[in-house]
Parts: sequence; C-alpha cells; structure tokens
Amino acid sequence: MRLHGVEMTESKRIQLPSRVREQVLWENRILSSDRSEVVGYLCNYCLSNTRRDRIQVDHVRPTWLGGTNVPENLVTCCASCNIHKSRQLYFEYVKPGGWYTES
Repeated sequence: MRLHGVEMTESKRIQLPSRVREQVLWENRILSSDRSEVVGYLCNYCLSNTRRDRIQVDHVRPTWLGGTNVPENLVTCCASCNIHKSRQLYFEYVKPGGWYTES
C-alpha cells in the first residue's frame, strides 16, 4: 500500500519510552489559575483541555516517514482528534492559518 508516495509496510510499533511521554505531557500540561495543580493537558489539534486518561501522544513526522521518538517530534492530542486524524500528516490535519476545526 502506498500513502503520500511512500510504500507502507507492516512495521513493529516501538513503545514510546515513558520518560519521553512524561516530558511531552509535562510540556503540554494546563495548570490551575493559581498554578498549584495540573487540571488537564492540551490537545494540539482542537486546543481542548483533556483529562490525562484521554490524552495521547502523536508523532508530527510519523515513524514510517523517518520520524523519531524525540520530544520535538511529538505532540499531545485528545483521543477523538487522534482517531479522526487517522493517517493524515500533522500539517494536513492542522489547517493552514489555524488549528483543526470540524466542518
């Protein structure tokens, strides 16, 4: 199967190291107004405040296109956006000039 001009092959998913996941979550946390507690995490697609049990970490450049598990290549997103995004690339899903909005 070809996608974006690249031959897709079945590849073994490499588990994201927990320390990398925690760093990405830390950088995308939303704090209470007095900054004393984490009240959620930012979805980088719809900009919603998402609970920890619903937040996912997604690759900007997918691993099948040579992307790596470095924090600079990872964003947090809600499960709904990640499912809706599917195999679209980050910049295909995040519309030019603004964030994703359902039409």
